Amino acid sequence: MGRTRTENGGGRKGGSPFIAILVFLVTLGLAALTYPSYLGVGKSKDSPALLGYAEALPQTIAPMRILILPAPAGSMRLRLKVLDLSGQELSLLERSFQGQGLGLDFVSRRLAPAAKGGTGRTLLFPRDLYGYGESGEGPDKAILLDAYDRDGLPGIYLGAKAPTEAEAKALAKLLASVREDSSASRRMQLLLPAPEAGTAYELRLGASGNPVLVKVGAF
Repeated sequence: MGRTRTENGGGRKGGSPFIAILVFLVTLGLAALTYPSYLGVGKSKDSPALLGYAEALPQTIAPMRILILPAPAGSMRLRLKVLDLSGQELSLLERSFQGQGLGLDFVSRRLAPAAKGGTGRTLLFPRDLYGYGESGEGPDKAILLDAYDRDGLPGIYLGAKAPTEAEAKALAKLLASVREDSSASRRMQLLLPAPEAGTAYELRLGASGNPVLVKVGAF
């Protein structure tokens, strides 16, 4: 009772070097475990194939178009067309929502560069589509992942080139990780306050790196 030094510390300022080394090793181990999650794949060995595939894709985020249909005041009705990168239709959905604004939520995946000096690439996966108003989001949401899931692969990133076996495996792991992701830090939200009835919008990647909805002439 009353002793101020510990048995391991020996009263020396700064504590035991063994403790410092142990802390460093634990931190290093945790970093190694979380690095693959940063890539969005199960194992880091998948990252070169995934990054190589992603860097060859067009810069547009996802070929998705939305047509705003006439609806009663305080609500919204729309038609959503999901395409692959070749323009082939994957899904066509029609939904109604409460609220006068349109919201889209995404899960983002930052792919680290394969080599020093590389820029890497961010892929965004549309997750939820919903209406919102002054009181916030409406009670109904359209879950979009199934609209472009093609046998476990993200159809919105197919069509520009055929993935190799290694690339397809990495893409499948990436989509699976997106489905399980509940982290708010990797979520991105796009809000369109007052979409115009009769207008078609296309989802694109803006110059800022953020997704935008741009008016287009045809749905």
